[in-house]
Amino acid sequence: MAEKATTTATKYHCIRCGKIWGDGADIDSYGVCIDCFAEWAKSKMPCFGSEFPSDVNCKFYKYCKEYYGIRQNLSWRLSENG
Repeated sequence: MAEKATTTATKYHCIRCGKIWGDGADIDSYGVCIDCFAEWAKSKMPCFGSEFPSDVNCKFYKYCKEYYGIRQNLSWRLSENG
């Protein structure tokens, strides 16, 4: 008997600004979008996302690296399509 494939919800609603992101079925999944997270993080670490992080001991290193990568990726896409 074959197993049924399960579908993971990947469409989210930001609990702060209401932005919707992701693909897939909308089953009212909530989270914090990257922009709202960055706004909060910048209030704690003003350098957050301004450049590629170099201090692996920083408590925001993982998130800063991800945010910086997303911002770079978006800017490249905009310049290619602009």
